[in-house]
Amino acid sequence: MGSVFRLLTEYGPAFGQALLLTWKLTAMAFVTGFAAGIVVTVARLLPLRPLRFVLTGYVEVFRNIPSVVLLTFIVFALPDLQIVIDYEPSVILTLTLVCSAFTADYLHTGINTVARGQVEAARSLGMRPVV
Repeated sequence: MGSVFRLLTEYGPAFGQALLLTWKLTAMAFVTGFAAGIVVTVARLLPLRPLRFVLTGYVEVFRNIPSVVLLTFIVFALPDLQIVIDYEPSVILTLTLVCSAFTADYLHTGINTVARGQVEAARSLGMRPVV
């Protein structure tokens, strides 16, 4: 028990700072990822076929690439292309890309699950589609 207490007193502040940094990066990535996911979802609902194709590809790619692989690519491969990003923005960019892809897929699936009969009933009551 004494060794645990010694470790906490010695390294506790560093763990606390790491925890706060993790929460900060997660919150920033969630907010930007959710906003980007909404934009991607709305754009995928537009009747522009090439745009839908590209955005569906974006969603499929970033949903299926592991986050660690994407982060490794951003941190180590982009500097070879003369694109240098600091570590914290790299984490935010990685989580934003992944979160926006998942958010876009969830929202798109939720919108597409509304039955045609419910859409017709809403229109008969005077409701208009948002998009």
